[in-house]
Amino acid sequence: MRSKRFPRDRHECDAEAMDERRLVDAARLAVAEGSRQERYEALGALSDLLRGAAFTQDSAERVAAFLVEVALTSRYEDDREEALHALGDAGYAWPYQLVKPLADAVPPMGGAESDHVQAILENAEHEDAGGSAGS
Repeated sequence: MRSKRFPRDRHECDAEAMDERRLVDAARLAVAEGSRQERYEALGALSDLLRGAAFTQDSAERVAAFLVEVALTSRYEDDREEALHALGDAGYAWPYQLVKPLADAVPPMGGAESDHVQAILENAEHEDAGGSAGS
């Protein structure tokens, strides 16, 4: 079914970039039911679009919320790392509150995941000037 497939071609993704909800829905389906390759392609396409700043800030934050969810809940290490990579390489500054759940998960994470989370948190925009986010 076409609606179940995530766009394989980056040009196809670019044409759909304005509808992040549709892209996230397709990626959510790929992550839930797809093969390793389909999951990788779906998360990679979102990463490419975020890196290219193809979304408005609000749309990008909705995509980022999905990626945070993947990073925290996926049973596949590759998916978690791809989601964190996408968040870290994005052409957007994330509000700290959006990525804060990653900070809470750092102790159980290790290695590369922990490094990605640290970089994401360092680049997050803090609404509070109090600096309470760092430990």
